[in-house]
Amino acid sequence: MSVRTAGWIGGAIVLLAVGLAAYLFVSGDSLAAIKILLATFLLPSLSLFVVAGWRVVRLPGWYRDVGAVLGLMFLWGCVLVLGPILLYLPWAPMAFPLEEMPFPLPIIVWIGVPLATVGATFGMVWAAVLDWRHGDRARAVWTAVVLGLIGLVLALRLGT
Repeated sequence: MSVRTAGWIGGAIVLLAVGLAAYLFVSGDSLAAIKILLATFLLPSLSLFVVAGWRVVRLPGWYRDVGAVLGLMFLWGCVLVLGPILLYLPWAPMAFPLEEMPFPLPIIVWIGVPLATVGATFGMVWAAVLDWRHGDRARAVWTAVVLGLIGLVLALRLGT
């Protein structure tokens, strides 16, 4: 199968899912419509995270590259967060805390959250350092500004 054919098939599946979700929303079952849209748009990203992580691991000496390790931490953290949520999504009520998920799933989510957070945060710091070393000062400063804004929002949100 060519990439073009796979793209057409994927596009058709997305259009069918959006159409089904629109029908369910109009007929009054908005929770089912939201679940279908979440599964439709999150499932491909989950597979992309797995494939990207697999490609990083296949590179020789990937564990010596700080950027590759941080990127892999982010990718597998996302897989560990999204995977259990997508598994529980068909049976989930409208709003559910992690404690309502079946036993092993919240543990997997709680393992994935720090992996994704540490990978994303220190990955951005590492990207800023590399940009600065390679002479791209504007991008390094912009990354530092974004990190500072994220830190400010978190500090205000957490009340510290």
